[in-house]
Amino acid sequence: HRDPQAATVQLQYAGLGVPQTNRHNAARATANALKAWVVMRCIQIKAQDLAGIPFVAGARLPASYTELPETNPNARLARLVGQTPAPKTSAPVWWEWMLTQRYITGQMAAEIDWAGTPTTGEVAALWPLTSSALKAVPTDGGVEWWKRFEYGRPDKPRALTVDRVFYGWDPAPDDFRQPWSILASAQIDVDVAVQVGRGGDDHGDACG
Repeated sequence: HRDPQAATVQLQYAGLGVPQTNRHNAARATANALKAWVVMRCIQIKAQDLAGIPFVAGARLPASYTELPETNPNARLARLVGQTPAPKTSAPVWWEWMLTQRYITGQMAAEIDWAGTPTTGEVAALWPLTSSALKAVPTDGGVEWWKRFEYGRPDKPRALTVDRVFYGWDPAPDDFRQPWSILASAQIDVDVAVQVGRGGDDHGDACG
């Protein structure tokens, strides 16, 4: 790979090797969302709908929407994220958790347990990480987006290398590495959303 000249340059001043400060307070958003049952119910419905879709892996994509894709139920990827992503954790529960994290905070993550050599060996498990306790440390150049991740209590974070974290985020329009939360984009306190359910009996309609 050739190093980009500008794409991975820090847009926020945080100092080299310092975790970026997300403009969206993930911990506060999570706490507020848990208080607003209408918001959480909407998120739950959307997350469960997606989590209920079977995950399949195949040799290639179908040529058109009329063609059934070739699938291999014994593929490692299908068994990992389609059956048991982590010990004693079903795929629907895992996906619902991950999607809920992403809807609320704009990011989701799991710690990768490698059965062999990292990046080349087989992934044994994907342990869910709480998004509000995760901080990403951006690079300031090169081909990588992140230098490392930090997870845990603010006074005692645990450093994780990039090859130990499965990380997904919704990029902000003005900074690709900033997580962009759907709730934050509303520019209102999430508690206000409880008013949505007062217009009728079927609160599921408010989820849109």
